[in-house]
Amino acid sequence: MGWIIRLVGWGICIASAFFAAGSRSEREYVIPFSYCFAILVGVSVAYFLARQFSESWKSKVVRSHFTPYIGGATAYLLFCILVKGFYILVAVFRMATEPF
Repeated sequence: MGWIIRLVGWGICIASAFFAAGSRSEREYVIPFSYCFAILVGVSVAYFLARQFSESWKSKVVRSHFTPYIGGATAYLLFCILVKGFYILVAVFRMATEPF
């Protein structure tokens, strides 16, 4: 059962990377990426909640089954934070270099 969870997780991670790398002009990639991202985050949150309430979910074996979900969600959330920070830095730099 655990290898199925892990295999599905890696499939969703790879699919979400494919949809994220899709052309920005093509809107058909936005909805599937959003679904993949929601699944990654949802499963990760459910795992962390289950881990808080059950001792059996704290084992390394169970954690290894959910690694793709946690890793994928963390990577995308970190990427979103970095992109947002980059845009803020660019905006501040443009404001500082504009003449009055």
